[in-house]
Amino acid sequence: MQRRGTYPPPPGASDIPGLEVAGVIEEVGSSAGGWRPGDRVCALVTGGGYAEYCVAPAPQCLPVPRGMELTSAAAIPETFFTVW
Repeated sequence: MQRRGTYPPPPGASDIPGLEVAGVIEEVGSSAGGWRPGDRVCALVTGGGYAEYCVAPAPQCLPVPRGMELTSAAAIPETFFTVW
């Protein structure tokens, strides 16, 4: 729906589609908690997940389980946060 333009992002969010991401942290900000570059994470973001690089707030990140492919891990946040 986002790609068709029928599901607009929230105000202030990126207009690049994609809400679920998984990858390896490249850089961390000063309030990143215990996250470090090289950590494998998945996250739910307000937009921009289809980009090559994406910014995600530290509290919205989860560690990718050992042995899980990143493509599978990207499906974790939406389900986990919805259930929680």
